[in-house]
This record gives sequence, C-alpha cells and structure tokens, in this order.
Amino acid sequence: MIPVDPRDLKPGQRLGQNLYSRAGSKLLSRGSILTPDLCDSLRQLRGQRLYFAATSALAKRAAQSRQSGTLVAASVGPVWPATEIESKLTSGLEQTSSAVNDLHARAVASWSRSVRTGRDVVEARMPYWSRLSLRIKTGVHPWLENWGAQDETIDHDRLLRARDVLVNKHAAWLNRLADGDELVGAETASIVSELMALCRRSPGAFGVIAKPKRAHDEGLAAHGIAVAALSVGIAAQLGFSSRDVRTAGFAGLLCDVGMTLVPTSVRNAIAPLTDVELCRMRRHPLTSVVMLDEIKLIPPASLLAIYQHHERENGAGYPIGLRGGDICDIARVVAAADTFTALASEREFRPRLSAHEAMRQTITLAGRGSLHRKFVRSLLHVVGLFPVGSAVLISDGSEAVVQRANGDDPARPVVRRRRRTAMGGVTFGEELDLARERSVRITGVLEIEGVEFAGV
Repeated sequence: MIPVDPRDLKPGQRLGQNLYSRAGSKLLSRGSILTPDLCDSLRQLRGQRLYFAATSALAKRAAQSRQSGTLVAASVGPVWPATEIESKLTSGLEQTSSAVNDLHARAVASWSRSVRTGRDVVEARMPYWSRLSLRIKTGVHPWLENWGAQDETIDHDRLLRARDVLVNKHAAWLNRLADGDELVGAETASIVSELMALCRRSPGAFGVIAKPKRAHDEGLAAHGIAVAALSVGIAAQLGFSSRDVRTAGFAGLLCDVGMTLVPTSVRNAIAPLTDVELCRMRRHPLTSVVMLDEIKLIPPASLLAIYQHHERENGAGYPIGLRGGDICDIARVVAAADTFTALASEREFRPRLSAHEAMRQTITLAGRGSLHRKFVRSLLHVVGLFPVGSAVLISDGSEAVVQRANGDDPARPVVRRRRRTAMGGVTFGEELDLARERSVRITGVLEIEGVEFAGV
C-alpha cells in the first residue's frame, strides 16, 4: 500500500488506482475524478492516512507522481465520503447479540476494539512479509513421493470419521478464539499434521474429506477443514517441501476466522449485499490476521497467505487489489481450494452444486484469469474432474460411484459399479479403474439427491 496525505488530494485529479481508508475499506475506485465535495470529505480524516493499492510497478512510479501532480493509485467500487463509510463500518461492530452462545456475538464482544486498529497490525507485518519469498519451488524436495499411487485398502468411512473428529476439534478452537482466550497454535498444528498424514496414506481418496457430508454442513469449522485438506493436497501434489505443505495447511485452515466478525445474516444473505455489508465481508482477511497475530506456532508465511487469499490474478480481488506476480503462491493455493469448497457448499441464495459442477466452474474461473491455472490444475489432480463420491454414468450404460481420483488422469477415476434392485435400493459391484480400462469412459454425472456418498 502507498500512503497518501488527504491534504494532497485536489479537485479535478483522476485516480490511477483504488483509494483505501486506513481500515482497509475501498473509498474511491480507479478512474474516479475528485470533486471539491469529495476532497472536503476526505480531508476530514486529517491525522489518518489514506492508501493507494500498490503493485510492484506502481511503487516505482510513486515518487514520480508526487512531482507531476497525477495521483497514481482496479475493480469497480462505491464512491462514498470517507467519514460515512468509516462510521458505518465501525458502528456495525457495536451491534452484539444477546445470545452469549452465538459465535459472532462473542467474537464481536472480544475483538471489536482490536480490529479497529487492524491496519496497524498489517502495517507492522509488512516489513517482514516483504522479505518473504512469494514463490515456492515445486518438485525440488517433495515430501509425498509417487502421488499417483493408489491405496487399494482405502476405508472411506475412516476418512469421513477422521474428518468429523477434526471438524469438532477445530470448532472448539474457534469458539475459544471467539471468546478472546489466550491460545497457542499447537492444536491447529495437530490438525494440519493429521491432514498431512491422511494425505500421505490415501492420496487418491483424500479429496473425500473436502466434500460436504450433509446438506447443511456449512459451519466455519467444516469449511476450514475442507479448505485446509485441499490446500495440503494441492501443495503436496505440486511437490512442495514438508514445511511449505504445512504452511499451506495452516493458511487454509485459518483463512476465514475473521468471518466470525461478520454477522450470520450477512454471510447467509439471500438478497444482494449492501455496500456496507460487502465492505464488512471483504474485511475478513484483515480481521483474520488481527485475530491470529499473537498466536504462537502459526507460520508467518501463513498469515501473509491468509491476508492475500481473496486477491485475484486479474486484480479483481480484495482487500488490496493485487495482481498476479504480487500474490504469494501459498495464497494462490488457498484461493483455488477455497473457491472450489465454496462452490461445492450449500448457500442460502443457491443450492449446493455437484462436486463435478463446482470443479468445472473453478476451472472456468482459471480460464478467465481470476485464479492461477497451475494451482487449479493441481486441484484437479487432487480431487479429479469427477470428485470422490460423485455418482456417474458409464459409456456402457451402467452407473457407478467414484472411489478414488487418478492423479495422472483426472478424467478417469477409479469407480465402483452400482446396480438398482427391484425394490428400489442399490447394490455395489466391482471396482473399475478407468485409467486402465480405456474401452469405457464417464459420459455424465447423475444429479440424484443424496446419492453422492452412496457406496463410499
């Protein structure tokens, strides 16, 4: 971020980049022309600096812009007086629920004062973050050898039971975090270690952990476990070192803890969000960093990835609007995992997509320049084009349920044939490895309610 004094803003200037408040809220969009009224409103924040979104190229031009009088400052956003947006955002933190067992109410009660200085926390981290390498070497020292190897003794029930234990463990930790308890990262470290162990033992079926088990299994804890599992899988498939795989797991697990400060009514809103609600939602990467800043054992690189995991390759993300090369690789890993998990989860404003459709839409986003293609391609190898648990139609006319992904051939997983009985039930037959049996292929996905985990 490049700081700017409000007194330097002059009527008639055109902004070359988005303008942000100290709290990380976008005040004016790129291309906006400053009017006298806008300048007066922004100058009311005297004593507080405003910020332009910074890219590597922009930082080099910042000094030149001060001499030319052209403000160098990428997505469309609201044009509001700064005092209005700041007052609305902070007033939202004062609203607490009387239900003491409500996660949001307790988080607001514990953290509302701290998040008001969230920008200071991020600014204090920036010098250290700037020394971290944004790029991660792949395939140099892989901790998971032979990704494509299949475990013939996979017990999907065991994987799902392990998932439920981890979800409950993470939920308990989130509740303590919301209460403002003094925590260390040992519990989250044990969750990441268990996910890494499960990935190492069953790489082909590991993606089943990321699938919603129930229609409304949409808590933040379940989402965190799913994103962490996929982040571990993506990093492992790319050949990251054990340390970097662990960093990705931490970032995926904790990327949305700041959502506890977003009201449930906003997170699950059916109607389009208001500008203020959207700004609250988009502050959660910053508030996540604030809530995690003093917890020991969380890798510093994970905090940077958490802050950046909603940035997008084309500059359309938040909270800063970074583009491609300015986004760290761990954030790109989490972005791919988080996007797929969100699409495969049920929301109040739409039904849950099938895992196959969620993957298809994630691939489309990569094709449009939103997500990095390399990391989405790795996600595809982890969960497959037809993710574990998907009910599919085979070209010979039979039905089957996907058992394992084939890392080297995402479109040809291992499936188990399924037959319908005269009484309306189903029975399961032999397994079929479509990567070896090239005479048949998957021709469609069966959209049948409740069928995706049958036989898994």
